[in-house]
Amino acid sequence: MKRFSQMLRYEFKTGIRPMMWFSTGMVVLFLLVFMSLHSLQNMSSIGGKEPAFLTYTIVHEAAVMGCVIIDLFWWGVACTLFRDVQKKAPRTSMLMLPATNLEKFLSRWVYMLVFSVIGSFVAFFAADMLHLGWLAVTGRPHATSSSQVFDYFLKNDKMFYCLFFTFHAFGLLCGVLFKKFHIVVTAVVGVILFAVFMQLCSHITQYDTRAMVCLLAAIIATITFTLLAYRLFCRWQVVTRKFVNL
Repeated sequence: MKRFSQMLRYEFKTGIRPMMWFSTGMVVLFLLVFMSLHSLQNMSSIGGKEPAFLTYTIVHEAAVMGCVIIDLFWWGVACTLFRDVQKKAPRTSMLMLPATNLEKFLSRWVYMLVFSVIGSFVAFFAADMLHLGWLAVTGRPHATSSSQVFDYFLKNDKMFYCLFFTFHAFGLLCGVLFKKFHIVVTAVVGVILFAVFMQLCSHITQYDTRAMVCLLAAIIATITFTLLAYRLFCRWQVVTRKFVNL
């Protein structure tokens, strides 16, 4: 436990600066979403629409786009979890750390998962507050998107959470296995596997049975992908093949 906490502190110390840049970039991205929606509404709206209606429409659309961006961000973090140790020098430093493979794997996974969840929520909330301040300065009706985003992630059904962890675990597996093009490879392979799985599920006619099969498959896939990622991580060497860590 002591070594695990030391590994967490090490991950925090070495990763805090890039994480802050990522969070700042997400704030800017969310602000661009708000401003782009305002520009689109100004170009497409016709006289007669109430300012409050336009504002609430923008807030709702921003919440939807924010949820999509956050989902993609979480998945991207899983895909690139070990991107910084793909080269020989940083990989050697990581492998030489005085900790077990499980402690190294879990510390980085926990740190990045916590950061991606908290950082993305804080970034969206900060952008939403800045947008709210801009609405107040310009004399527009006040409205926020944060409550809709939080409701989406905190009040969703169990299938959503199972699929979230499944996609996260699959991204983690591909991030451990492949040395380059993590996001592209994960997206292509993931779309193919998801399409095949949905095709198989389409043969189940009863909705309740199909939902139960999908739920069980998501749970089994999450456990399998995570265990495979850890087993592959344990086999890491300083020198590996060009495109895969084998």
